Amino acid sequence: MPRSQLHPLSLRTLTLQEPISYVAEIQTKIVSKNKGSFNGMGLKFSLRLLQKKENGTMHIEVKTHKRILLSKKKAPIKKFSKAQQIALQVAAINDHLIFEVSKNYGIQRLVNTKRVQESWGEIRTELRSEYPDIEEMISDFDWQLQNKYIQHIFLEDNFFNFLFPKLFNHDFKGKQPILIEKAISNGIHTHTIPILAKHTLKKFDTGFTQVTVGTKGELQTEHPKFPLAKLNTFIGSLGIPKGAHCDLNFNYAGSYELDGLKHYITKGQLRFSFEIKEHYLKETSFELFIDPKHRNKISKTTL
Repeated sequence: MPRSQLHPLSLRTLTLQEPISYVAEIQTKIVSKNKGSFNGMGLKFSLRLLQKKENGTMHIEVKTHKRILLSKKKAPIKKFSKAQQIALQVAAINDHLIFEVSKNYGIQRLVNTKRVQESWGEIRTELRSEYPDIEEMISDFDWQLQNKYIQHIFLEDNFFNFLFPKLFNHDFKGKQPILIEKAISNGIHTHTIPILAKHTLKKFDTGFTQVTVGTKGELQTEHPKFPLAKLNTFIGSLGIPKGAHCDLNFNYAGSYELDGLKHYITKGQLRFSFEIKEHYLKETSFELFIDPKHRNKISKTTL
């Protein structure tokens, strides 16, 4: 079939023995009951291929070298609140992760669970010494990171699913999208929301060496795991009268730029939001860059 009709994106030649450095920015804004909150973080990290199996699955190391908190104006925060200091300390459990990744470039499992649990044990000791009043939070992390649940925590992490978007080893036929079922963790309040992501080929050069893939998403309200009853309970907690009409607006859009020769992501961005007008808004955005010339877009931080 002519290349203009069929475009396979393959990871067969992926050779990341040398780490590839990335810079990323994560932002989350929540407005509820006329109260707002904002969290921003900048990351400098690297990816490295450790192992590739005959069936195409890979072990990829994600090593975080630096993280900083960002203000709404994307400036580095230098004076931390207690909650911010704790968040930075806990985030260190993600400093060195190894994921098993499918041939489509999606996370299948966390490989080095024991290392993460040992890291949390060290951090937990520090937190108990510094903050004796956060035992409930510590117990919650103990529960999440036990063997029974730790895979769930990482498999549903929104940033890692952005980083590994299941983009490769698909045949893009014209403008026909590739459909990927996903879930947004803590999408509305603490509830996980199933969605259907649609990846579409947007731009490519004649050699198929520089490729842009667009992504959009829609709610899967008929999915068996769509938490309708829980969402109705949450809506009631916002003070919306029972029986009142309210619409849930969902937006999900982004893009990925890919190196078609070396087969990895060079740039990515994704924004999604949930809104119940006049009552609730949650917006999340991710940005990812590989080229150093793009680093000034992370607010001229010291990453």
